[in-house]
Amino acid sequence: MGIPMEIDVDNVLHYVAEIAQFHRVQGMKELPQAARFVKEELETYGFFVKLIKGEYDGESWHGTLKSPVAWELFKVSVKTGEAILDGSPLVALQHSPPGSERGKIHPISSEDDWRVAEGKIVLVGENWYENYKRANEEGAHGFVAYRRGSGDGIPYVGLFLTMDELEWADIPAVAVSETFAEKLRPGKEVELQVEAEFKRREKLPIVYASLGKPPYLLLTAHLCHPKPGANDNASGSALLLELARNLAKYENFENIGVAFLWIPEYHGSQFFMENVGGEFYASINLDMVGGSFDRSGSRLLLVRTPLSRFSILSGLLEDELTRENFHGRSIGGVPLPRMPQTSVPYELGSDHDVLNFHGVPAVMSITWPDRFYHTHIDSISNLDGLTLKTVGNAVLNTVRRLSTIDEREFKKLEKKLVFRELGRTFPRSSLSHVLAIGIGRDREKLGLKPMEVKPEGWLRWDFKGLLSFRHLSKRFEGIPKKPLENRKIRTQLHELIMLGEVVGKEESMEVLESEYGKVEEGLEETLNSLLEVGILREL
Repeated sequence: MGIPMEIDVDNVLHYVAEIAQFHRVQGMKELPQAARFVKEELETYGFFVKLIKGEYDGESWHGTLKSPVAWELFKVSVKTGEAILDGSPLVALQHSPPGSERGKIHPISSEDDWRVAEGKIVLVGENWYENYKRANEEGAHGFVAYRRGSGDGIPYVGLFLTMDELEWADIPAVAVSETFAEKLRPGKEVELQVEAEFKRREKLPIVYASLGKPPYLLLTAHLCHPKPGANDNASGSALLLELARNLAKYENFENIGVAFLWIPEYHGSQFFMENVGGEFYASINLDMVGGSFDRSGSRLLLVRTPLSRFSILSGLLEDELTRENFHGRSIGGVPLPRMPQTSVPYELGSDHDVLNFHGVPAVMSITWPDRFYHTHIDSISNLDGLTLKTVGNAVLNTVRRLSTIDEREFKKLEKKLVFRELGRTFPRSSLSHVLAIGIGRDREKLGLKPMEVKPEGWLRWDFKGLLSFRHLSKRFEGIPKKPLENRKIRTQLHELIMLGEVVGKEESMEVLESEYGKVEEGLEETLNSLLEVGILREL
């Protein structure tokens, strides 16, 4: 039976509306409720569904991340003499301690401002977790956060406190829009009220289903994030449901099967890979796939696999996205996209990271940027149905081609996509070696003619997962703070470790330079620090 080649946008938007009703913050009760909705929908399509349950308890470890505490919010408000801000659960910093405080606003813009913060309600526009901790240390009575550039949107700010952090976290914390923050002049009286409670535990829900036989092409989407969270990430979760509905009718799984995974971001994917796992060929992560160029300022973006996990999947999905995004030709015959589109080298940002860390080549399809990102106005009205259809059909086509690919088609793709990758980088012999390792893995997983290229790495990653100073410093002494808080360094560090698992030390650095143009300063020193504390070890 042929694969249905059309995504039903009305179905996707219906699923978005259903999922967006839930306040899906990790550690809260509505996240498991959203997972049950997904499970029940899948069952109507005839799937056998696994609902896997971990826990949020503030003490367990989900890979390299310590679990946040379980938390429930009942009511939150910010009051000034002439205005009240309430109505959205995002007015509370997620996992804020409960409390009611009245005091004078004290903006923090320099180190000197902290010296007179005692007894005041501080106003902070960045580094919220670090500044919240400082506010507690300096004796502030309340904490107000805003995000620069958010306009009228109340930003999603999460503290995600762990049990040990409750020993110092005491003051109530709220978030306001940038517009509201501009009215909070120094000395202005403000009242904060957060009615919430910390619970002993809450379920960490994971929904998993599959078709065909392993190895599977794993399609993932994170189900979490606050209400409404339409693009981030009800859009990816809803599109994944529509993909499952279509693929349930498909029977030509010859080389690979397909699996579907809904997880809480990072905590869920790390818990899944450590405790459940499976035999996976590769993965496509759907995160924020419904952005609009006109309304949200978004473009169609593909984050490719890292070169350490090179796979034809990246190029194949890129081509399918380009084909589905086709919107006529220029005067000279050049194909024109409907929505601006690009692909970029691997970078951190979502659950594709965790799959790559565990040796599964993973890409991310995303619409980025999005001016409604992480605010209370990330609503369904801002989604673009044609974008959802573009991404969905591209994924369907990719599944179809991979599930039936033969030696002849693979050779054509291999030649084309390796040549493309060499043209994007600064080729060296080490790069060709890494690409050959990826092609050899593709061939093995797809059941094609084998190509013997064995990985010969120099590193072993013992404590595997997202490398976060906040979490790792709870478990290891001597963790370097500054480089682990720099996004560029962190991306290259994770890729350098993954390269170190497949090729030698010198080759790893050469490929990294090929991939990113230059190696970030301090990278080798950071790697050595992780070796010293035992997160990594040399083979």
